[in-house]
Amino acid sequence: MNWLIIGGAARSGTSAFLKALNSRPDIFLIPEYYWSQQLHSLDKSIFKKYASSLSKINIGKVNNQERPGSNTLLIKDFIEYIPSQDKCLRSIVEAISYSCSGKTGLTYVGEKLPEYWNYVDFKKLSRVFGEKVKLIHIARSPMHTLASFAHRISLSKNGNDRFRFSTFEKAIVHILESYKAYYASCQHPLIDVHFIKYESLFNEGKSIEELGRFLNTNTAGISEHFKGEKYGDLRNLNISRGMIQAIPSKLIHLSSIWDSEENLISEEIKYLWSKNKETGYTSAKILWHYGKSMNSNLNQLKKDDQEIAFNTNTTSNKKESRLCQSLFMHKESLSIQFENDELKVLEKELDDQITTTFGHQTRLDGLRPQGNDGKNSIEESCNDSSIGEILQSLERFLQCLTKLGNIDYKTAQSYSTNFSKNIKDLYRIRGIELSKNLSNDVLFSRESKGFDKFRIDTQRIASLIQPEIKHLLESPHSNEGLDRSLLMQLQSNRKDYREEIHKELEEICNQKLEVNGGLIDEGLKYKLRTATLHYSDNCDTHNYMTRLDDFPKPRLLNMHIDPLFTTRKVMIYLNNVTLKDGPFSYIPTSHQYKIETASLLKIKAFGKANYWPSSRERKILNKLPNTLGLTNVFGSVSCDNNNELWEQIAKDEFLFTGKDNCVVFSPCGMHRGGIVSPGGCRLALQVILDLEVIH
Repeated sequence: MNWLIIGGAARSGTSAFLKALNSRPDIFLIPEYYWSQQLHSLDKSIFKKYASSLSKINIGKVNNQERPGSNTLLIKDFIEYIPSQDKCLRSIVEAISYSCSGKTGLTYVGEKLPEYWNYVDFKKLSRVFGEKVKLIHIARSPMHTLASFAHRISLSKNGNDRFRFSTFEKAIVHILESYKAYYASCQHPLIDVHFIKYESLFNEGKSIEELGRFLNTNTAGISEHFKGEKYGDLRNLNISRGMIQAIPSKLIHLSSIWDSEENLISEEIKYLWSKNKETGYTSAKILWHYGKSMNSNLNQLKKDDQEIAFNTNTTSNKKESRLCQSLFMHKESLSIQFENDELKVLEKELDDQITTTFGHQTRLDGLRPQGNDGKNSIEESCNDSSIGEILQSLERFLQCLTKLGNIDYKTAQSYSTNFSKNIKDLYRIRGIELSKNLSNDVLFSRESKGFDKFRIDTQRIASLIQPEIKHLLESPHSNEGLDRSLLMQLQSNRKDYREEIHKELEEICNQKLEVNGGLIDEGLKYKLRTATLHYSDNCDTHNYMTRLDDFPKPRLLNMHIDPLFTTRKVMIYLNNVTLKDGPFSYIPTSHQYKIETASLLKIKAFGKANYWPSSRERKILNKLPNTLGLTNVFGSVSCDNNNELWEQIAKDEFLFTGKDNCVVFSPCGMHRGGIVSPGGCRLALQVILDLEVIH
């Protein structure tokens, strides 16, 4: 028999876990009995005589008169008959356990004690059975734990509960203490500790099997005691961009990757709460968001002088891959079946006009798919008049939505503005494609990976923007959790035009990156628009802003496509960026993926759908056709573990680390800014260029 303690933060499922373990025939655990304190009280009651006798063991004669032949007896001659802790404590514990449980053959006795770090004397407990104390630290997603706290605190304030935590701040301190205690228990010589996530107990699998190995007992069927939604919702937190900053970044960080395996979460907690950070540690954040692409990228980093090797067959198949609009859809919209007949007719009219003008399908970068998709008919129908008719149909569709009360006027105007801008840009790139030869362009050509990488000298540009760099590094985080950034205008007609910076970046783009190498002869040129200096570290939460109240986050968090078709971007690292620093990444050839043209325009149009942070704000999706529940930040809404395409995307994601510090890319392809891990940071300059016809 051995001691077993279930511990962790309050509101983490310790009670449900207690019931589940007590269903085993060889385990008996008492709810919050405070064994250590009870055993200590025995020293002051039934073991008190033994303690006092020890203090005078060699004094006093038992016989108070001399008699011939009698023995002189001391207290030590009777000490063995007095109940002592060493002789009796185990028997007392066993007797209590067998008596209360009604079980036989117990392997473990102990208790459920959420705040074990404040009450348990592990040294005393280990002496009872002469072994290390077994401790199972159960933890729940920190954000969901806080939501549960918020609910109980609210009930108590309304007189409907008696909860010992009176404020949200005290709840945060308590949860932080629980992780600190777990780290300390891992270092304790008398504790054998096992970490398990509450959410893992809902399904039979690896976690429950590992629990069985830890206890050396049969744990099959444990999940039968855990029903319902394993995460629950976060509505009680009423999350906003400002509110999220009040929660320590450690807790947000852990919540975002909580779908990782127990061993990764356990190691991450130990790393975050250790005083001496392990060098070379690979954060669970890296493994969660980049795990499927890490091996190929790490192997690539060893081949600095070699070109990236792509699987030609895989790439070819992916170019022909057809994306479905549901992959870009918010969860709320997946099940929407909008029944208004008038609206259906108007939307079909809009879609048909788009198809007639641009073809049924298009590449993500706006070009025609291979095979031309009816080139001649599209050439004839794609004109100013057809674009005008499409926009008129769009207005009729939005007016109907507004009239029905499904969308407000301001939102409808925003959608109309974005849609109009994007369809005009699609018209523009199609016109360029039909009149110019783009086959030599590094990004437009059929053989393009969607990016090109370089190694450049950044000393000159870094010195020019040194004041801006200093300002960013010294700036506090914004209340909205955005990364720290500064926008610099590169257009000469702007009042805040930065001429010297413009000249340096123009030289970099034209001389070193040769962005116009395949275009000048065709009368085309990329013109610099803006440059934005970004500084990011692990405390930034801007990657979480799409579906802010959804935790944990998907592996492809923040993977997205940009709205416009004629834009190119350049990313320049100004510090050495490794995996922990959140490298920029790209899905090779994804700009050539095919999708229905109407769906693509809708995905790019509803920018507002990207930043509905709370479920309360997303209620509007229940009133809209599912085609308006689309977002171009698809990685933040994707079900990446259940879809074959997302598995392929995650596997092929290319991370820009190593010797190359600059990348030119088509933002129409799938890409994301880095997810910075603890101890990492990234300083980068992002330059935007616009394609122009010069003759």
